[in-house]
Amino acid sequence: MHNPSATLLIIDDDDVVRASLAAYLDDSGFKVLQAPNGRRGMELFDAEHPDLVICDLRMPQMDGLELIRLISERQVDLPVIVVSGAGVMSDAVEALRLGAADYLIKPLEDLAMLEHSVRRALDRSRLRLENRRYREQLETANRDLQASLHLLQEDQDAGRQVQMNMLPVTPYSLDDFHFAHQIIPSLYLSGDFVDYFRVDEHRIGFYLADVSGHGASSAFVTVLLKFMTTRLLYESRRGGTLRAFKPSEVLDHINRGLINCKLGKHVTMLRSEER
Repeated sequence: MHNPSATLLIIDDDDVVRASLAAYLDDSGFKVLQAPNGRRGMELFDAEHPDLVICDLRMPQMDGLELIRLISERQVDLPVIVVSGAGVMSDAVEALRLGAADYLIKPLEDLAMLEHSVRRALDRSRLRLENRRYREQLETANRDLQASLHLLQEDQDAGRQVQMNMLPVTPYSLDDFHFAHQIIPSLYLSGDFVDYFRVDEHRIGFYLADVSGHGASSAFVTVLLKFMTTRLLYESRRGGTLRAFKPSEVLDHINRGLINCKLGKHVTMLRSEER
């Protein structure tokens, strides 16, 4: 739908024609400005910022083609309708090439034709403006999305580095035992984990863990798992909780800890202890 309050600028050196067009379009609900030549027309254009321009081609001081060029330089999408008594095909072609929305030949026997052209040009101008705004919004959203993805990638990089640093050295030897591992996550962060360590001078422990799900949420559980086993081992060596560090007691303690955290995850663990 066209804007009923749109401002139109009519530029024509023929006072009678200009007044006739202005009166008709004013009765049709438009706000109409008038200029008797191209130079005055550009002054009004710069001052009033009309939504559409209607101009003649043959005018003193500045012709219609030059007028269209200047308007296109200032506002490329603003519609210009040429109403001219010069029925020269080359002029019509040049006007349309410069961006004119329509080319009508005087005398206009039916001014309803001009009104129809005005409404159609305004509708097209509105659609172009909406499309441009939509593209701008889309480009802004894409930039915001790229920035968010960049931050997410940084977070994942940091999380992956933390997770890799928590894994034990590979390959690694303890007494007569040799350990090696390789974890290949299905996503950037892994819900799989492995650890091996000396419990005391007589025992070596290791476990394999598979957290349900994939990605960051499962990887965070492996961080918690590493923290819990390290803390339990530390307390065991100091004679505190789980002094004997029995595998069944360790797993029971980890199980209760994970349940209390209410993470919505479960962990499958394979553990072993060698004397």
